[in-house]
Amino acid sequence: MKLFSKIFTGMLFVLIYNYSNAQKLKTKDGEIVGSKEQLVSYCLDGVLEEVNASQEFGGDFDFREYCECAVDNLIPQLYSWEMMALAEGSIEELLMEDKIFNSLWSCMYGEETRYFFIRECVKGVYEEDLYGVISEDIAWKYCECASEKMFANSESLTSVLEMSDNMDDENSEAFNDIIVPCLNIFLDELGMDESSTLNSYIPNEITGGGNRSLIPLLDYFGQGYKIKISISGITKYYLFDTGASDMLIDRTTERELLLDGSIRREDYLGSDIYTLANNQEVEADLVRVHNIKIGDYTLENAVVAVIDGGSLLCGLSFLEKFRKWEVDKENNTLILYK
Repeated sequence: MKLFSKIFTGMLFVLIYNYSNAQKLKTKDGEIVGSKEQLVSYCLDGVLEEVNASQEFGGDFDFREYCECAVDNLIPQLYSWEMMALAEGSIEELLMEDKIFNSLWSCMYGEETRYFFIRECVKGVYEEDLYGVISEDIAWKYCECASEKMFANSESLTSVLEMSDNMDDENSEAFNDIIVPCLNIFLDELGMDESSTLNSYIPNEITGGGNRSLIPLLDYFGQGYKIKISISGITKYYLFDTGASDMLIDRTTERELLLDGSIRREDYLGSDIYTLANNQEVEADLVRVHNIKIGDYTLENAVVAVIDGGSLLCGLSFLEKFRKWEVDKENNTLILYK
């Protein structure tokens, strides 16, 4: 959205800068400011210079059409004294006025802008796709949904900028009105639902820390890494294995959690069959646990598997409780994003 702001600013600048040389179009108070073609030409030159369109827009955006629309809509909205004052003042201040924004927004949000927004969104989806499971078709459908909802809910420039800044805030309008509905479509296309994984990302189940937390990966005799995890105050070291599907605890840990009341009868969710590293199949009890501390975060409502004689293991399902995760191999660090 900062890029769109730059386009608007460039448009205003060239019109105001050339105000004294214009001759035919009229301001709101009847002052003649110049011919439409002259102002469109000034607008086009200024906007292309401001945003470096050939790189940022990839040649997809029709700036002439935008400038023609903007000239027709902008000039009648401004008084002559506003144009003169702003020539020496804050152009951004005028841009933030809803009456000006609303006039220009209809010019900005055409098919070219919509395509640009979706294309940039798709790039972002691919950057977040750690496992390469998202097809271009699915990413495009998600971004089309986000694009439509984003612009449909935008009543002013202020609201657009706020939405853009608050996408990651689960309590924001942007998150609940745009991200959640479109993400449901996205997951449906992937064939995923709540039953397809033991755990899923629910933002309000993660507290503490900032946007990310760094967790040291401790070398385990060259056989892998261990990480420190605390469940209801019971701290242990778990083998970090992204090749494993779920988080596993042993019966000893289960008993400790039962004794201090952290696990209750209603927390047991049934059982499932697991295949161990030696290809042995074992039955595991599935149980919901709370108050899990890892790094700077405290996590609620995670499902773990309890196995007889099993080791403590942190698998992929536990990591799916977070918005994003990655491993910094150079510094032996797991990075979790809230």
